[in-house]
This record gives sequence, C-alpha cells and structure tokens, in this order.
Amino acid sequence: MKIDIAPWLALKSINRVGNIIIKRLIENFGTPEKIFSASVKELCSIEGITSEKANQIKKAKETPAIKEEIKAAVKENIEIIHLTSHQYPKLLKEIADPPPVLYVRGSLPSDIVAFAIVGSRKASYEGRAKAAKISHDLSKAGIRITSGMAIGIDGAAHSAALKNPGKTTAVLGSGLLNIYPREHRALYKKIIENGAVISEFSLNTKPMAFNFPARNRIISGLSIGVLVVEAKKRSGALITANMAAEQGKDVYTLKLDTVDSPGTTGLNNLGTKEIQSAGDIFDEYPWMNKKEKKIENEKKCLDFNEKIVIKALKQSNTPLHIDELCSECINIAQNKMATVILNLELKGIINQLPGKFYYLIEDE
Repeated sequence: MKIDIAPWLALKSINRVGNIIIKRLIENFGTPEKIFSASVKELCSIEGITSEKANQIKKAKETPAIKEEIKAAVKENIEIIHLTSHQYPKLLKEIADPPPVLYVRGSLPSDIVAFAIVGSRKASYEGRAKAAKISHDLSKAGIRITSGMAIGIDGAAHSAALKNPGKTTAVLGSGLLNIYPREHRALYKKIIENGAVISEFSLNTKPMAFNFPARNRIISGLSIGVLVVEAKKRSGALITANMAAEQGKDVYTLKLDTVDSPGTTGLNNLGTKEIQSAGDIFDEYPWMNKKEKKIENEKKCLDFNEKIVIKALKQSNTPLHIDELCSECINIAQNKMATVILNLELKGIINQLPGKFYYLIEDE
C-alpha cells in the first residue's frame, strides 16, 4: 500500500458502526487517526454516535487479521483505496453510504464517466444481444461500463465493452480473492486487464446473499445512469434501479420486441424511460458522443480459426450450438474449438447463451 491503510481497515471493522456514520466521522475529523484520538464527548457530538459506539471506536486498533489482509493485498497486486483518497471514484463518494475502503484490481480512474448496464441472469437472446450492442457503442465512445459480473446481462455488457476505449468495471458481492460466479473466472481476468474488478468486502469474503444489495448500490453509485435489461420482481437488477433512483441517478429500461418476455415482469411498474439503442442514451447526454469522433475503434487481432468461427456465425440467422460450430468449421479440431470460442468471448465478439449456443455481438 502506498499509504497506511490499516487505520481505515480498523475503522471499517468496528461493530455496528456503518458506512453512513463513518462518512460523518470522516467529514468531521478528517482521518481515522483523528477519530481514534477524539474524546468520547467529541465522538458523541456526531449524529448516530452513542456512548457505547464511542467507546467501541476508542478501542479500535490494528489487529493481526488487518496486517494479514494488507499483506495479501500487496501479494495479489490489489490496491486498497480509502474514502478521502484522490483515487476514490468521485461519483461514488457522493452517495449517502459510500464504502470507507474499496479493494481494486486493475485500473479504476476516479473521474471516468461510467454507465451501468444490469439485468436478468436468465436473459433472453434478444436482451443479451441488445445489451451487448449498447454496451459496445457506449464503450466505443469512451464511456466506462459498470455491472456486477453476473451470468446473463452483466456478462454480456462486460464482454462487449472489453475491446473498446471506455473499458469496464465489475463490482463483486464477494471478496476479490473469492471470484463469483466461478463460471466467470476467465472474464474476471480479462476485466482486470481492460478495466477493474472492485469490492468493498475483505479479500476472502464469500458471496453471501445479503452482500449483493450492498454491491448494487456501488454499481449505481459509480454511474451517471443505469440501464435495466429484463428484470423479474425482487431481482437484483431492480434493487440496483431503485438504489439508482434514490441516489438521483437516471434509470432506463430497454424496449424489447418480445413484449411478453417473462424476464420483464419486474419492469412493469418501474416508471422509467424506455430506450432502444445507445443512440437514445446519447440523446439524453449529448456530450457523450463527442468522444466517439476522437476515438478510433481498436483493431481486433484475430487468428485464422477465430475468423472461421465468425464467418460461420455470420452466415447463420440463429445462435449455433458448439456441436454445430464444429460441424460448420471442419478445419478446426474439436479439441481446439472451446479455446477459440473462449478467446472470441473475451474479445467481446461473441456471447454464449444457456446450453452452449453462441452468437455474434455485432457484425465484424
């Protein structure tokens, strides 16, 4: 760590002293060290601080567990940034309960413009394809795509953004050394190279259900707006949308041709603006698209086998199963097809549907 992060981790670890109170303490005292040296009377002058909590704060200290956490972060090249650091994302700092610390793997510019795309884990083909296209177009214009690295819409949005200047940020509901979902371990590595994976949870935290609503507020907190693509009632995507609205962020839903999709049941009463393309988002934020003229799309380095698979998918009007791809691409050995497909997914060129069906995100 470039700074002594231990006092921040000690502050974060205090029982029943949450993020809102920590934000108030920092606003009043400036640093954890000054908080710990304050008197009980001074601490109790802060809204939400009882004498019991004040005494807990006074007892806070660096523990062996904190030392091990910092040691592990250094070993794994994970940055831990605190609330008052210049590296801390500016938009996230403005929410009511920003995380006191963020664990960051990759590159997370503090002033980058980000837009969130979230949605159903069991998304339709249309939903995934359109989400990927919008993600690609926004990222091409230099807008960073934020999502939660879940199966479905999240994964499609991340993958489509990877190859573009805007890059992408994944927010986990687990620690950065406990990758979830496991199916996205390869995607996790690619995002680190082309953006950042972040979490407010300590490194080995398991992906417990109650972590994800907290994770969702960070997704919306990092972003100027949120696009929800297919969401059932009581889904995580709807929680993100509601949190975004509470934070004063713009919330949009995606218009699908399949109006009766079961994945859209949660959107009926959301009361948000419906869009069809990235162009509609650019209309909402005209300044965004100015960057597109200044940024050339990066050339994709495709090998011979990857070009064969792309050609087969272009010629098909529907997603192809991996067995169909093997039949269509007879020049590619069956034991190599999985590697070719994985590389194309990581480059954001194709996406996978349940059952090992694949489709092109866009025409190459």
